[in-house]
Amino acid sequence: MIFLSLIIFFLLFYLITPLIIKSGLIDKNKKNIENNSIPLAGGIYIYFSSLITYLIFDSNDIFFLILLTLFFLIFLGIIDDLKNISFKIRFIIQILFITFIVYYFNLTIKNYGVFSINYQFFYISFIFTVLAIASLTNAFNFIDGIDGLSSGIFISVLLIIKMYHIVQTGSLVLHQIDILLILVFAFFLINSGLLNIKKIYLGDSGSLLLGFLCAFYLIYYSNFVEIIEPTLVFWLVTIPVFDSISVILKRLKKNTNPMIGDEKHIHHDLINLGFSKKTTLILLLILTFLFSFFGIILDYFNFYLFSILSYLFFLGIYIILKFRM
Repeated sequence: MIFLSLIIFFLLFYLITPLIIKSGLIDKNKKNIENNSIPLAGGIYIYFSSLITYLIFDSNDIFFLILLTLFFLIFLGIIDDLKNISFKIRFIIQILFITFIVYYFNLTIKNYGVFSINYQFFYISFIFTVLAIASLTNAFNFIDGIDGLSSGIFISVLLIIKMYHIVQTGSLVLHQIDILLILVFAFFLINSGLLNIKKIYLGDSGSLLLGFLCAFYLIYYSNFVEIIEPTLVFWLVTIPVFDSISVILKRLKKNTNPMIGDEKHIHHDLINLGFSKKTTLILLLILTFLFSFFGIILDYFNFYLFSILSYLFFLGIYIILKFRM
């Protein structure tokens, strides 16, 4: 399954890229070293490679059904890349779509680490789940400003989930995670320039796809399969969460639209300090690892309440520093 998905990915890459460019689904502001427009197709290739692989091997799997419904999200991202949909419309559509997914697949978060939600407060938890998925989905879109950052964080999250799976089950195989890992890693190599072939970007379709899948897997493996503790979830996505919260709060303070893009994200801050884009990417991925490792240590010693309080403390410190920039 893994190798087939990789073969499909590169077949799509070489066969479909010319059509993608002709369609206008390109970054209109940047050029690659050959002075050709860079296609916003990474998410499309990752999505259809996964979908086709599951269609061949296991079309009855719940993850295939999730992927199938995500076609709508991919389509929304493509339209946004082509036509630049207003955020209000895009967000409303996302909320409606995520509400359907949470309801249909019964993905409501019930275990929050230090407490659980019973049926009396089910609707509160349902609303929180929808907003949490929507927030993380868009947080990945927010940080998709330098090559390799969104995909690198996504890979980090899936690797830790797989590590916990191996430790708890003894099995090295976790098909849906393995397929996504190899596909996103292939994209990461292309996007970051480590493979000397034509560059591609995730596009809005790709960043929304990775953000949603990250939220889905974190909920699924913390609340249903219960491989990881819910209090660890926050630490695994510290960078996109800290960045999106601080940026939105800073925009609100300045009475500007919190959803209109600017160059005030964490990667922009590091670049403005004099770091190159590649150094910035490395630093943020190292920070992702360190935050994740800290969360894993607290999880190991069952310091669940301390984990949440520590996370809020670091978030508060970061927001204060952000407001002083």
